[in-house]
Amino acid sequence: MFEKLLKESSIKFEREKPLPIEGLDNRFTNIIDFDISNKLLVDLKAKPLIRKDDFSQMKRYLDASGYKLGFIVNFHQKYLKPVRILRAEK
Repeated sequence: MFEKLLKESSIKFEREKPLPIEGLDNRFTNIIDFDISNKLLVDLKAKPLIRKDDFSQMKRYLDASGYKLGFIVNFHQKYLKPVRILRAEK
């Protein structure tokens, strides 16, 4: 449904994009659900709670991509509440 909405809105996106991790043999072990317009990462979840490891995972994605903004969207909850994650400048 999310993918269809992006297509209908003519928004550029890449689905299940591998993100490189320097220093690992298999450098593309991080796969983000959506890369939107080469600016925003979206990770979709369907679990009771968003946990600390989900935040850590998104921070890893942001570091690997160089992007500043990511969203974790959990579809398991009654009301949709996307969580915004910002990457701090280093």
